[in-house]
Amino acid sequence: MGNCVPSSFCNAYGGRSGGSCGSLAVCCIYTIVKCGEKTTLNNTYWRNPPSVSSDTSCSLTFTLDNSLIEQRKPICQVRLDFKSFTVAQPNPATSHCDSDYLQVVGAVNKVPIICGDNDDQHMYLEAPSPTTEFLFLMKFGVSSVTRTWNIGISLIPCGADFLAKHQRSATPRDCLQYFTRHMGTGSVKSFNWRDASGMRQLADMDYKICFRNEIITNKQKATRICYTQCITRGDGQSFRLGRFPSSTSRNGAVNCPDDFVLIPNGFNPLIPTDVSDRYCGGALNPAATDGPSATVCFLWDPCSSDCQEPAFLDVSSMAVQWDLYEMYLALLQAPLYHLIIEGLLMVWVAWLLLRKPKIRKPILTEKEQEELITDWQPEPLVPDTNEDHPALDPFVVEGKVGKYVCVNGRDCLNLATHNYLGLVEDKNMEDSAVECIKKYGVGSCGPRGFYGTVDVHLNLETRLAEFMELEEALIYSYGFSTIASAIPAYAKRGDVIFADEGSNFAVQKGLEASRSDVRFFKHNDMKDLERLLEAQSAKELKNGKNGKPVRKFLVVEGVYMNSGDICPLPEIVELKSKYKVRLFVDESISFGTLGRHGKGITEYYGIPADHIDLIMGSLEYAIPSVGGFCVGTSYVVDHQRLSGLGYCFSASLPPMLAAAAISAIDTMEHDPDMFLDLNNVCRKLHSALSTLHQLRLGGHRDAPVKHLRLAKSTGCHNHDGQLLRQIANESMKRGLAVIVASYLDQSERFLPQPSLRLVANRLLTENDLDKAIKILEDSCTAVLS
Repeated sequence: MGNCVPSSFCNAYGGRSGGSCGSLAVCCIYTIVKCGEKTTLNNTYWRNPPSVSSDTSCSLTFTLDNSLIEQRKPICQVRLDFKSFTVAQPNPATSHCDSDYLQVVGAVNKVPIICGDNDDQHMYLEAPSPTTEFLFLMKFGVSSVTRTWNIGISLIPCGADFLAKHQRSATPRDCLQYFTRHMGTGSVKSFNWRDASGMRQLADMDYKICFRNEIITNKQKATRICYTQCITRGDGQSFRLGRFPSSTSRNGAVNCPDDFVLIPNGFNPLIPTDVSDRYCGGALNPAATDGPSATVCFLWDPCSSDCQEPAFLDVSSMAVQWDLYEMYLALLQAPLYHLIIEGLLMVWVAWLLLRKPKIRKPILTEKEQEELITDWQPEPLVPDTNEDHPALDPFVVEGKVGKYVCVNGRDCLNLATHNYLGLVEDKNMEDSAVECIKKYGVGSCGPRGFYGTVDVHLNLETRLAEFMELEEALIYSYGFSTIASAIPAYAKRGDVIFADEGSNFAVQKGLEASRSDVRFFKHNDMKDLERLLEAQSAKELKNGKNGKPVRKFLVVEGVYMNSGDICPLPEIVELKSKYKVRLFVDESISFGTLGRHGKGITEYYGIPADHIDLIMGSLEYAIPSVGGFCVGTSYVVDHQRLSGLGYCFSASLPPMLAAAAISAIDTMEHDPDMFLDLNNVCRKLHSALSTLHQLRLGGHRDAPVKHLRLAKSTGCHNHDGQLLRQIANESMKRGLAVIVASYLDQSERFLPQPSLRLVANRLLTENDLDKAIKILEDSCTAVLS
């Protein structure tokens, strides 16, 4: 018995060839002669090692797992064929297997502990599920007997025609042995019968032996089974089971005080009215004092008219039917004319798919051609743009963009740019950049993997990892591409991403590039997020183990750019742990603004940074440089060095900007009070803006980004935007630089309401804040009155 497979398969799984069974295929035999081995292969032989010592054990673990290629079809039963089996005999006094024995663990049905001589026996083991383990354990006591065994292990797929528990049969599920062939004058020997040495085995244990009716000859169906005594020697008793019944009647368990054999509605064929159920003592012996006769029968109904001849268990047909070589074997066995016809059909189909159809072009006269040319109007290269479009009249900035900015020749208090810590005008940063230009020049002129890595890049990554108290950091040359590249570096097609509806445009582009199944939850609504997570968990539970594993990601922002809100990180981390999702946090705004030392949203809530799978940030806001970064564990971050598109294919960050970022981190570490100053300004600005009557304030009081929307909306998105733009222009004329938040209306997944976006700066004084509120109030009055 073996598997008919290509020789390459046989060698790959450690088998040996037992001869050929077809063109380029061999009969592969798997034999295990060691103890403590594990296997998953069908038609495996477990043989005794060359030497077996007393007072030891030997085991074999057989694993069922339908995810394995060799078990693509779920397995319902495992059959053991005892080609040979000899160990120490049971205890003569107790009939127990006290010295040597074989024990099977993991089956659903009852399996006895066996010992002694049991050649040519078999067992059917019911698997509790297609993914389980069977343990075959041989225990050896102190004995001089020569221990040998050779047990064949065969797998029976669910629904197979040779499944012992046939779909059309009424066979009990927990039968250990099945006998189906017509025995004629032969006999059936099971584990519980006397062996050759006369020893009785398996005391105090029980299991079921089942017989199945079948077509015998000429389509005649069996209608009854009869039990007849064997030819005996010695005392002439072929049946002895427990004590004699307590009365002459043999019906009822009370009359068989110990062991008994159950023969439903058994009868004496010579005396059909003598019906009994249970037999014990010597009830099946021919002696008149012990029982009716040597033969007991019982009737059953033959199978229905649609019952086919039952398929006997043929272990040679139980080869593993791997999909990879089923087609291969079918190809080898197919007739030659079949192959020729199929080859011609494939060539014909390929010709139909690849041929270029002949298209008849209409023949036009010269007059028709001239008319078509005259009527043709080309599409404009650039669509028409309104004359009042803001892009046609941009603001022109002169000088440094610090606390004050010169716009179109007018000095304005700056609440428009993201200079949270006021480091744009920091002299140390300027000196560091200038010194770096002298040493490295202006740019790197190459990606990080192709001569674009400069030592200041590595220094900056080390400083960022140390500042965030994480293992490793990675820098990008552009802040937008950091988020848009990091997300698709991990999430792929087939994964599920849960994202906030208020996510910024860079996050949206990253979600789109990942090609994952993106599910948006309402902005900062943890109940809605948990609803989506619960629905996904229920879907995975419904698919069970046969479903494809799904990776889940959760993407949020520390401070949302489009609203100024702070995410509820403690609740998010709790849901992350509960539903086993990977958490990515964009800290572009929260980095350098939240927390006692500016370490972001994790420090703000007192949550260890390593609870976040990946932290993404920008070097263009709190740090007035260019680029972005990702920090986390080395295992996670290092993956982007080959998978982050913005890292692999973009020119690296100019060294002077990396040096400026390092100088900014130095300043942040040496002067942590700047974060307290910024927090005070954020709260004062929030309080002051809330007094405006014609504008509605949005955002968290601790966030450096504030949004002002019309208190009374016109109901038209474009009209609201025009009014706010007029307020911004009026404010600039009065000496205050503010801007209208810009969005790509056609590309935003959830287009935010028009708003004025104001940014806090730690250098702002109370006089500056009073001036800003006064200008905004006057500008609103001028535009909206």
